[in-house]
Amino acid sequence: LNLPSAHLLSPEQWAHIMLPQKSRRALDVGAGAGHITSCFAPLFEETYAVEVSDALVERLEHRGFIAGKTCRASPDSLQALGFPCSYDAVFALNVLDRVPESDAFLSNLVALTAPGGLLVVALPLPYCSKPWTTSDRATNQGKPSQWSREHGLSLGTDAGASWE
Repeated sequence: LNLPSAHLLSPEQWAHIMLPQKSRRALDVGAGAGHITSCFAPLFEETYAVEVSDALVERLEHRGFIAGKTCRASPDSLQALGFPCSYDAVFALNVLDRVPESDAFLSNLVALTAPGGLLVVALPLPYCSKPWTTSDRATNQGKPSQWSREHGLSLGTDAGASWE
């Protein structure tokens, strides 16, 4: 897997964000090949990562992360992998645009975040539906169904409006 390196923040910037957080356990949902995970992993005693692809899980394990394959980031699905169900920090970086049921996804992330923990969600803007994949893509016209159904706008339009 010769995937391009992704970069959101430097290790120093992640450390600044994480202060004064407890730094025992982190979960990266949709970690890809682990490029971004590698930037914040040194801040934690244990870093767990989940992906939907066997090849990416293998790559994450090769990089030293505790990795597992799941299509759902829920306490039940992580427990089935033998993972903990509570994390001091949960990361979902550039993943929300690929999730068909965004409200359920975000609820699961909150449930996985320990009391007083940190939930970090990054969303690529402007929203582009091309990388989002699902078996019912034609039904949702390339947009996460829950977002478009409940908000009536494209994700990029609505998120962009929140900055104005």
